[in-house]
Amino acid sequence: MSARAACAARTRAASTAPRLCALAFAFAFALVTPAARAQQWLAAGEGTVASGLEGGGDPRGVVRRMRTTVRIGGDLRVDERPNEFYSAAVLLEVEPHTSFGADVRYGRVLSPRWTVDVGAMGYLLPETLLGVTAGAMVRDRPGRGFAFTVGPRVNILFLGSDLPTSRPIWQVLVCGGFHVDL
Repeated sequence: MSARAACAARTRAASTAPRLCALAFAFAFALVTPAARAQQWLAAGEGTVASGLEGGGDPRGVVRRMRTTVRIGGDLRVDERPNEFYSAAVLLEVEPHTSFGADVRYGRVLSPRWTVDVGAMGYLLPETLLGVTAGAMVRDRPGRGFAFTVGPRVNILFLGSDLPTSRPIWQVLVCGGFHVDL
């Protein structure tokens, strides 16, 4: 072996040692550090019954009691932002006639007791009626993961085949129900 070949072999061996050391360090670091944890979605279920006053659709300005509405749905929030939630539900008007619909909402938890939300809603059967909704809820927690809820809500319905005139319908209602963490 020539002197030049021997020098090249020593250089390769010398450059391999730091690489092996870095590889061993990276392997040991991977074993010692905990695995990264991705964000988790936290789910909850809810049910409410609501009724109140309705007006705006009649040109004479008549205000009447609105239909009783049952809302069954749930909400999702991310553990990294527990004060924000996304909610979706099925709506069922139960008297005097039945209507089916849905709503989606974005909400904020203001305190352990108070939440507020805004969203879109619509009744889809037997006729369509679409609009926006906003409300607040007070949660009374008798147990961990369970709460009774009560609060005001305002709906403004301005699109659809079920509008009696070209005027939007407004609804002011009181909701009561439950919220349970899943």
